[in-house]
Amino acid sequence: MAKEFKTLDAFAKHLSTLAKDYKKYEAKAANSLGEILHLEAKDKIGHLQDGAGPFKDWKELAESTKADKERLGYVFNHEYNPLYRTGELKDSISHVFNIVTRQLYLGSTDEIMVYQEFGTKYIPPRSVIGLTMYQGAADIKYTMSSMLVSWVSGTPITKMKIRKKTYGSV
Repeated sequence: MAKEFKTLDAFAKHLSTLAKDYKKYEAKAANSLGEILHLEAKDKIGHLQDGAGPFKDWKELAESTKADKERLGYVFNHEYNPLYRTGELKDSISHVFNIVTRQLYLGSTDEIMVYQEFGTKYIPPRSVIGLTMYQGAADIKYTMSSMLVSWVSGTPITKMKIRKKTYGSV
Protein backbone atom coordinates (compact mmCIF):
# COMPACT_ATOMS: atom_id res chain seq x y z
CA MET A 1 0.00 0.00 0.00
CA ALA A 2 1.39 3.39 -1.01
CA LYS A 3 2.05 5.96 1.66
CA GLU A 4 0.51 9.37 1.07
CA PHE A 5 1.67 12.68 2.47
CA LYS A 6 -0.60 15.68 2.92
CA THR A 7 2.22 18.21 2.91
CA LEU A 8 5.79 18.52 1.68
CA ASP A 9 6.81 18.99 5.31
CA ALA A 10 5.33 15.59 6.22
CA PHE A 11 7.20 14.03 3.30
CA ALA A 12 10.45 15.74 4.40
CA LYS A 13 10.01 14.36 7.95
CA HIS A 14 9.46 10.90 6.51
CA LEU A 15 12.68 11.16 4.48
CA SER A 16 14.57 12.39 7.53
CA THR A 17 13.39 9.37 9.52
CA LEU A 18 14.43 7.07 6.70
CA ALA A 19 17.89 8.60 6.51
CA LYS A 20 18.49 7.85 10.21
CA ASP A 21 17.70 4.15 9.71
CA TYR A 22 19.62 3.55 6.48
CA LYS A 23 22.80 2.23 8.08
CA LYS A 24 20.84 -0.40 10.03
CA TYR A 25 19.18 -1.68 6.86
CA GLU A 26 22.47 -1.61 4.98
CA ALA A 27 24.28 -3.55 7.73
CA LYS A 28 21.59 -6.23 7.89
CA ALA A 29 21.55 -6.65 4.11
CA ALA A 30 25.37 -6.68 3.86
CA ASN A 31 25.75 -9.24 6.63
CA SER A 32 23.06 -11.47 5.10
CA LEU A 33 24.73 -11.14 1.72
CA GLY A 34 28.12 -11.88 3.27
CA GLU A 35 26.73 -15.07 4.78
CA ILE A 36 25.39 -16.17 1.38
CA LEU A 37 28.64 -15.38 -0.42
CA HIS A 38 30.95 -16.95 2.12
CA LEU A 39 28.90 -20.17 2.08
CA GLU A 40 28.99 -20.10 -1.73
CA ALA A 41 32.79 -19.74 -1.63
CA LYS A 42 33.18 -22.56 0.89
CA ASP A 43 30.99 -24.78 -1.28
CA LYS A 44 33.42 -24.40 -4.21
CA ILE A 45 36.20 -26.10 -2.26
CA GLY A 46 36.40 -29.78 -3.14
CA HIS A 47 34.63 -29.59 -6.50
CA LEU A 48 35.95 -28.68 -9.95
CA GLN A 49 34.43 -25.36 -11.04
CA ASP A 50 33.38 -24.07 -14.42
CA GLY A 51 34.87 -20.65 -14.90
CA ALA A 52 32.83 -17.55 -15.65
CA GLY A 53 33.77 -14.16 -17.06
CA PRO A 54 37.47 -13.56 -16.46
CA PHE A 55 37.81 -16.72 -14.32
CA LYS A 56 39.09 -19.92 -15.93
CA ASP A 57 37.69 -23.42 -15.50
CA TRP A 58 39.51 -25.34 -12.81
CA LYS A 59 41.89 -27.86 -14.32
CA GLU A 60 41.77 -31.43 -13.13
CA LEU A 61 44.32 -32.17 -10.42
CA ALA A 62 47.72 -33.38 -11.54
CA GLU A 63 48.32 -37.14 -11.32
CA SER A 64 51.07 -36.47 -8.77
CA THR A 65 48.57 -34.62 -6.53
CA LYS A 66 46.04 -37.43 -6.84
CA ALA A 67 48.71 -39.99 -5.98
CA ASP A 68 49.80 -37.89 -2.98
CA LYS A 69 46.22 -37.73 -1.66
CA GLU A 70 45.91 -41.51 -2.07
CA ARG A 71 49.28 -42.14 -0.39
CA LEU A 72 48.38 -39.93 2.57
CA GLY A 73 45.00 -41.61 3.00
CA TYR A 74 42.80 -38.59 2.34
CA VAL A 75 39.13 -39.22 1.64
CA PHE A 76 38.14 -37.75 -1.70
CA ASN A 77 35.41 -37.70 -4.32
CA HIS A 78 35.74 -38.62 -8.02
CA GLU A 79 37.34 -35.19 -8.65
CA TYR A 80 39.87 -35.76 -5.84
CA ASN A 81 38.45 -32.80 -3.91
CA PRO A 82 40.43 -29.92 -5.44
CA LEU A 83 41.70 -27.47 -2.79
CA TYR A 84 40.49 -29.77 -0.01
CA ARG A 85 42.74 -31.86 2.20
CA THR A 86 42.25 -31.03 5.86
CA GLY A 87 39.47 -28.44 5.59
CA GLU A 88 41.69 -25.62 6.86
CA LEU A 89 41.49 -23.61 3.62
CA LYS A 90 37.72 -24.02 3.47
CA ASP A 91 37.35 -23.04 7.14
CA SER A 92 39.50 -19.94 6.59
CA ILE A 93 36.86 -18.32 4.36
CA SER A 94 34.69 -15.68 6.02
CA HIS A 95 33.14 -12.29 5.57
CA VAL A 96 32.96 -9.06 7.52
CA PHE A 97 30.99 -5.87 6.98
CA ASN A 98 32.92 -2.76 8.01
CA ILE A 99 30.26 -0.34 9.19
CA VAL A 100 32.67 2.63 9.08
CA THR A 101 33.77 2.18 5.47
CA ARG A 102 30.45 0.54 4.51
CA GLN A 103 32.28 -2.23 2.69
CA LEU A 104 31.65 -5.96 2.69
CA TYR A 105 34.78 -8.09 2.61
CA LEU A 106 34.88 -11.73 1.56
CA GLY A 107 38.18 -13.49 1.93
CA SER A 108 40.42 -16.00 3.59
CA THR A 109 42.88 -15.73 6.44
CA ASP A 110 45.03 -18.42 4.81
CA GLU A 111 47.78 -17.08 2.53
CA ILE A 112 47.47 -20.26 0.43
CA MET A 113 44.23 -18.82 -0.96
CA VAL A 114 46.28 -16.13 -2.74
CA TYR A 115 48.23 -18.82 -4.61
CA GLN A 116 45.00 -20.65 -5.47
CA GLU A 117 43.29 -17.49 -6.70
CA PHE A 118 46.08 -16.40 -9.01
CA GLY A 119 48.06 -19.59 -9.58
CA THR A 120 51.82 -19.93 -9.46
CA LYS A 121 54.57 -21.18 -11.73
CA TYR A 122 53.58 -24.72 -10.67
CA ILE A 123 49.80 -24.64 -10.12
CA PRO A 124 46.99 -23.26 -12.27
CA PRO A 125 44.66 -20.63 -10.80
CA ARG A 126 41.58 -22.00 -9.06
CA SER A 127 39.71 -18.88 -8.09
CA VAL A 128 37.34 -19.23 -5.16
CA ILE A 129 36.80 -15.69 -3.88
CA GLY A 130 36.85 -13.89 -7.25
CA LEU A 131 34.66 -16.51 -8.91
CA THR A 132 32.19 -16.38 -6.03
CA MET A 133 31.89 -12.60 -6.27
CA TYR A 134 31.51 -12.73 -10.04
CA GLN A 135 28.85 -15.44 -9.89
CA GLY A 136 27.19 -13.71 -6.94
CA ALA A 137 26.21 -10.63 -8.97
CA ALA A 138 22.53 -11.66 -9.05
CA ASP A 139 22.48 -12.28 -5.27
CA ILE A 140 24.19 -8.94 -4.66
CA LYS A 141 21.68 -7.07 -6.84
CA TYR A 142 18.69 -8.89 -5.33
CA THR A 143 19.77 -8.40 -1.72
CA MET A 144 20.71 -4.74 -2.02
CA SER A 145 17.66 -3.81 -4.10
CA SER A 146 15.41 -5.64 -1.62
CA MET A 147 17.07 -3.68 1.15
CA LEU A 148 16.43 -0.38 -0.65
CA VAL A 149 12.77 -1.24 -1.27
CA SER A 150 12.30 -2.20 2.39
CA TRP A 151 14.08 0.92 3.60
CA VAL A 152 12.29 3.40 1.33
CA SER A 153 8.89 1.84 1.96
CA GLY A 154 9.43 1.93 5.71
CA THR A 155 9.08 -1.85 6.07
CA PRO A 156 10.33 -2.81 9.53
CA ILE A 157 13.85 -4.18 9.35
CA THR A 158 12.65 -7.41 10.97
CA LYS A 159 10.40 -8.01 7.94
CA MET A 160 13.03 -7.21 5.33
CA LYS A 161 13.10 -10.03 2.76
CA ILE A 162 16.47 -11.66 2.34
CA ARG A 163 16.99 -14.61 0.01
CA LYS A 164 18.13 -17.78 1.76
CA LYS A 165 19.90 -20.62 0.03
CA THR A 166 20.72 -24.21 0.84
CA TYR A 167 24.22 -25.53 0.46
CA GLY A 168 25.97 -28.80 -0.20
CA SER A 169 29.40 -29.55 1.10
CA VAL A 170 32.44 -31.78 0.84
